[in-house]
Amino acid sequence: MKMDSRKRRIGLIIPSSNSTVEPDFHYVLPDNASLHSARVFLVETTIESLERMNLEAESAAKSLASADVDVITYACTSGSFLGGPGYDQDLLSRLTTVSGGVGSIGTTPAVIAALNSQEIKKVSVVTPYLDSINERLTEFLTHSGFEVASMAGQQLISNLDIGDQSPDQILEFCRNNLDQSADGFFLSCTNWRAIEIADYVETEFGKPVVTSNQATIWATLNFLGLNQPINGFGSLLTKHPSVKMANQ
Repeated sequence: MKMDSRKRRIGLIIPSSNSTVEPDFHYVLPDNASLHSARVFLVETTIESLERMNLEAESAAKSLASADVDVITYACTSGSFLGGPGYDQDLLSRLTTVSGGVGSIGTTPAVIAALNSQEIKKVSVVTPYLDSINERLTEFLTHSGFEVASMAGQQLISNLDIGDQSPDQILEFCRNNLDQSADGFFLSCTNWRAIEIADYVETEFGKPVVTSNQATIWATLNFLGLNQPINGFGSLLTKHPSVKMANQ
């Protein structure tokens, strides 16, 4: 019996209370890739809690590197745009340094690349976040060259509450808050089960959708050269074009 060659190893850094991003990766992970996670402590999605969480990211990256991973993916949207323009790239650079040169992917740069790939310039955004975090997201997207048509958040603080939101609840929030004048939509947060409704929103509104986990998965698999089309989770993964990330 011929044994398979070594699987491509994905090192995933996630908030400790995140219950969504790992299942989302496993929905689409090809047989020749494996997922290996490290958690950084987070209970509440406030600016102060996110800042404390990020202090643990470098230690998590160093631990993942000891498993000889092929990429380190930092899967937290708000944690990677929190410090404003350039913060995401600085964070990824530090993760690559402490891991001994392992390439790093972050959710926020992945989202920017995905919005550009989908030709979304005017974007309507829905999130589970507080307004204080949404204000920083608006600033980040605007600085990155996008027009933010609308921004609506559920005002949730507990990350467990965010993860407990059903896809139907998220879909209803989209229906009530997305601005149809936009070119497309961004559903933000790696602990929101938004990837499960990406196809539904695209079909109902007739416009492209980017979600945090969808973009993170797309960028990670592209980095590894595993960019075969994946159906059922929005047109970004169905088309799956290979796009070079800004930090590569």
